[in-house]
Amino acid sequence: MSGTVHQSHRRRFAIAIQAVTIGIIVAALGVLLYGGRRSGRYSTYNFERIQDGATLGEVEALLGGPGADLSAELPPGTLNTPVDRPHRFFEWKEPGGDGCIVIALDPDGRVCRKRLIRPGL
Repeated sequence: MSGTVHQSHRRRFAIAIQAVTIGIIVAALGVLLYGGRRSGRYSTYNFERIQDGATLGEVEALLGGPGADLSAELPPGTLNTPVDRPHRFFEWKEPGGDGCIVIALDPDGRVCRKRLIRPGL
């Protein structure tokens, strides 16, 4: 009888380990798939949410703060903007990576272009 009890404990322990393992895998997948789907952080998901006509403040809210103003560094026509109209350009760098998000603001201060840059892809 003690052998049956021992096997029963083993079986319950094995089932508990499997349940914990599955729980960890599901949680990790949730973070990987949906972790970037919130405002206030650099992510591909939030890049996709940047709409033409958005204000700089709206973009900053999506990407987690102010970007670097590249207006003095980038020539007219960058991101295929019209050369005859002044535009402002801002960049957000990918934390811990080489990528960046660049937006162009038209003379009214609204997003008119955006680009997600991922070196090496």
